[in-house]
Amino acid sequence: MAHPSDLAPVLVALKATAITMGSDGRREVPFEDFFLGPNNLIETVLKPDEFISEIQIPPQVGKTRQVFLKNRIRNSADFALASVAMVARMSGEICQEIRMVLGGVAPLPYVPSKAEGMVKGRNLDERIISEAAEVAVEGAHALPMNQYKVPLTRSLVRRALISIWHE
Repeated sequence: MAHPSDLAPVLVALKATAITMGSDGRREVPFEDFFLGPNNLIETVLKPDEFISEIQIPPQVGKTRQVFLKNRIRNSADFALASVAMVARMSGEICQEIRMVLGGVAPLPYVPSKAEGMVKGRNLDERIISEAAEVAVEGAHALPMNQYKVPLTRSLVRRALISIWHE
């Protein structure tokens, strides 16, 4: 099953933290560690008696650019076929720091770290953007009925990087 949330990839990209409350008291959980994935019976780290009481998003420093792109079947509210959330700190055309998170394509918000590494510290240009978009979907295991998601996701990553570059 693909993770259906639009908000989850954004919160992971923003390095947000969930503040939870329960019988054991308060705890802080980075959203990057919040979702458990397909090998667990439950989807999140929340205990049965816990709830999210607050979401903290750290302030963005420097020239930060953000983008969220989503492809869906209908124009109204609908689950994403694929989505991408990006937050990048830029210095001119050099990407000093970047966070990419893919949604709608994996059982949890997916961070393509290798693609992030290709972009971080580099001057963005068409070649780097195309290569990073390819690497973002490298190793994707599409099922027979959703093979279209690989080129769709590659295209969304490319469009998001172009948006970050030209903003």
